[in-house]
Amino acid sequence: MHSKFQSMSELPLSHFSGCYLNAQDVCKNSIYIALKGSKTHGAEFIPQALANGASLILMDKEDSYQPLLSKKYKIYKYPDLKINLPTIAKEVYKNRSQELIGITGTNGKTTVAFLIYKALNKLNKSTLYIGTLGALSENCKIKTGNTTPDIFTIYKLLEDSKTAYGVLEVSSHGIDQNRIGGLSFSIKILTNITYDHIDYHGSIENYQNTKLRFIKEDDASKVIISYDDLNEYQVSKKELFSIAVNKEADLSATIISSNLEGMQLSIYFRGIQYFMTSQLVGSLNVPNLLNALAALIILGIDIKDAIDALESISNIPGRMSIFKTNNSKTVIVDYAHTPDAMEKVLSDIKKMTTKNITTIFGCGGNRDHAKRPMMGSIASKYSEKVILTSDNPRDEDPEKIALDIATSIDPSKYQIHLDREEAILREIEAEDDSIILVLGKGHEAQQISDGKAISLSDLEIVSRQC
Repeated sequence: MHSKFQSMSELPLSHFSGCYLNAQDVCKNSIYIALKGSKTHGAEFIPQALANGASLILMDKEDSYQPLLSKKYKIYKYPDLKINLPTIAKEVYKNRSQELIGITGTNGKTTVAFLIYKALNKLNKSTLYIGTLGALSENCKIKTGNTTPDIFTIYKLLEDSKTAYGVLEVSSHGIDQNRIGGLSFSIKILTNITYDHIDYHGSIENYQNTKLRFIKEDDASKVIISYDDLNEYQVSKKELFSIAVNKEADLSATIISSNLEGMQLSIYFRGIQYFMTSQLVGSLNVPNLLNALAALIILGIDIKDAIDALESISNIPGRMSIFKTNNSKTVIVDYAHTPDAMEKVLSDIKKMTTKNITTIFGCGGNRDHAKRPMMGSIASKYSEKVILTSDNPRDEDPEKIALDIATSIDPSKYQIHLDREEAILREIEAEDDSIILVLGKGHEAQQISDGKAISLSDLEIVSRQC
C-alpha cells in the first residue's frame, strides 16, 4: 500500500533489524530507504529490496511511481525523508555507547585516526576505526567504500562493534550529506584545510565552510586544532585544545632528528618536556602525531603511556610506506593526491636524501581538472624525473589526464607510461640509484577505468620486488 505520514513517531522503527540505502544490502525484517541519487532514484530498486526481505519501504518520491506489488507491503511516502535519516538511524540502532572522536581536514585524517585507533587498542581500550581504510576493530575488518560511509552503515558498525571508543574520519562529503547526523562527538579534530574537492563543492570557500561547520557545531565536544589555524578559521569554541610545531600551544613539538627510518621529537605539555621516538617518516607526520597525542590526553590517558603507545606504531598502510627492493632501491608509496599533500611528501624526502627523485603519479578522472597542472608543477619542482601514469581515470581518457598534468612540466623531465604497474616496475628495474615515490593511491587495491574496477595495488606491486 502507498500512504503518507507526517511524523517518524508513527512508525515502530525500533522493531526492525536494520535500515539500508542500498537494496543489495537489505536483509529480512529491515527497512529500505528509497532516495533520489545522482543518477537514479532508489525507488527503482524497491522490488530487489523486497525480494531481499525488506519489511518496510520509506521513499521521498512524489510522482506516479507504481510498482507491481502486493498490498501486504508497507510503502510510505515522506517528502522530508532525507533530513530525518538521523532520527531513523538513532531509533533503529539504539545500542550504541561509544565515546566518539571525529577527524576532519584535507590531509592527515587517515593517519591521525589510525594512530588514535592503534594507540587505544594498545592501551587495552577497545576501539572501532571507520575511515578510508575501512572499518577496523580487534574483531572485524570490513571494506566500506567511502571515507565516511552512509549514515546507516556508520550506526550499524557502531552498534555491532560494542567497543568503548569510535574513531571516525569525517569527509567534506560526509558533512555535506549529513552522514554523521545525530552522532555526538567527545573530540573533534581539524587537521588542516587545503585545496581539494572543488569539483563537488564549487569553490574553496564552500569547501572550507563545510569542514568548519563540523568543527563549529554548538555541542559539548573538545576541539583540537593547529595553533596556526585559530585566527584564520575564526574558531572561538570554549573547549579548544591547540597544537603547534616550533611554537607555543597547549601541546607542541620540535624535531630533534629526522630520516627515512623515523623521527625523534621533543614534546612540550604543561611546561614539561617529553621525548618521542616515532617510526613514522617526515615532518608532515609531526602534526599528525600531536593531534593523536592530544586526543589521548583529553581522553584521560597519562601522557607517558600515550607516547609509549604511539611509539609502538610502525606504519599506516599506504602512508609514507618505505620499501627496500631486491636490487637495493628505496621505494616510497604514499596516498598523496592533493597539491598540498604532494608538496609536503616531496619536500620532506628532498631534505632527507642527496639522491635523485623519480615521482610516479597520475590524477583521478571525472574530478577537479584545475589541480592537475598544480600537481605537475610540484612534482617537477622536487623530482629529477616524473612518470605520468593512470590513477583511477574513470570515464576519462587517461592520456588526456596525463597531458593535462604535463602542461606545467619541463618536457625534458617527464615521460608518460599509462600502465601503472608497468611504470612502477620499469623504474624499479632502471639502472640508476634514484629514490622512487609512487603517489596517489596508497592503500587502494583497485584501479577504476571505463566503469570497471580491476585489481591493482601499489603496495603489492612494490612488495613483490622486495
